Amino acid sequence: MTERRISRPLPISILLALITLLGPVAAQAGVHYQSTTTIDTPGGPQKTVVEAWAEGESGRVEFKESQNPFARTGTYMLTRNGGRTLVLVDPEEKAYGEFSLDGLLGSMGAVMEGMGPLLKIEISAPKVETLLDEPGPEIHGLSTRHIKIRSAYQMKVKVFGMGRPSDVVNEEEYWVTDQLLDKSSGMWLKTAKPKTGSADFDRLIAAEMGKFTGVPLKSSTVTTTTTKGKAQVTRTTMEVTALDKFVKAPVSFDVPAGYRQREMMPQGAAAGR
Repeated sequence: MTERRISRPLPISILLALITLLGPVAAQAGVHYQSTTTIDTPGGPQKTVVEAWAEGESGRVEFKESQNPFARTGTYMLTRNGGRTLVLVDPEEKAYGEFSLDGLLGSMGAVMEGMGPLLKIEISAPKVETLLDEPGPEIHGLSTRHIKIRSAYQMKVKVFGMGRPSDVVNEEEYWVTDQLLDKSSGMWLKTAKPKTGSADFDRLIAAEMGKFTGVPLKSSTVTTTTTKGKAQVTRTTMEVTALDKFVKAPVSFDVPAGYRQREMMPQGAAAGR
């Protein structure tokens, strides 16, 4: 006699348990956050407030408050490849431009290097040390590491071969998490510094920032530049003020139809590529 298998529905209790387990996975499709960056310089304070959405390799950062002429209030940035390429969109002018920080700053660095005796920046005696690396507090429900780094070097800016040396000290403090897995989170929240095209600068930056990875939820940098005994201090702070998950992004990651493309990179920098 052939054995018959009778299919029975899963008990309601098991179905509810599965829904409970699978529900949070579906809900973690992306992350929405707001952050505030403040820079206190000898010339006065500057403040940047952004609201952002990150979903896998797609991201959008809206500038709610900005004094930066490159990314002024009302503009926003997009990415479709985890931040490797960025698109700055200007709704007021119905225009957009594509760029990458590595390419933009690298080209500017190449132009600086190509100016020869007209302008030259020299970095010497760099020293980088990690002062602290410990478990940090929970921020917005995410675990963090608390890291302090101190770097010091001498910088000389020469114009037509003449210049004065300055002693520069950077004291940086980060609270980073490795729990934000969307690559596009790093299009704004990042610790890695883009290459400048200057070998001296790039070696210093690589030594300083290559000690840890993660997405910063809070950071503080104090830069003290001393020239002929006179010190100038610049303080920069960044803090993620709100963070939550979303299932479907309420915004688009695409450039609106009909917007015209424009050149983002200065002509001199483009020529230096």
